[in-house]
Amino acid sequence: MSQNESLDLDRSAMPAFGYIHQHFALEASRLAALGRALVARASTYGCTLDGVFVEAIDIAPATLMHLVDTMTLTDNAVLIVPNLLHLSALGNPLDVQSDLQSQGIQILTAT
Repeated sequence: MSQNESLDLDRSAMPAFGYIHQHFALEASRLAALGRALVARASTYGCTLDGVFVEAIDIAPATLMHLVDTMTLTDNAVLIVPNLLHLSALGNPLDVQSDLQSQGIQILTAT
């Protein structure tokens, strides 16, 4: 393949998951809106969400850790979050993003 040829990836086959870190002030209507934003972002990227995981306040970061463990076992995994602050359950969001990317997980934000 030459340098000028582009690799045409079938993104619809990429496993994509959404993640929302719920906080005490997040109302049900806002949570639903965030879920719709994740679905819309997946659609504009050309993939379909396999699921949206919502982290309850009292168990953080158990859901995110389980999701990351699952995603590291799949190729071309995509994690869609409303914004990077939703990764803060694991530390500095920029550091978490870098760590996840080094594990082969692509991070997309909905906003």
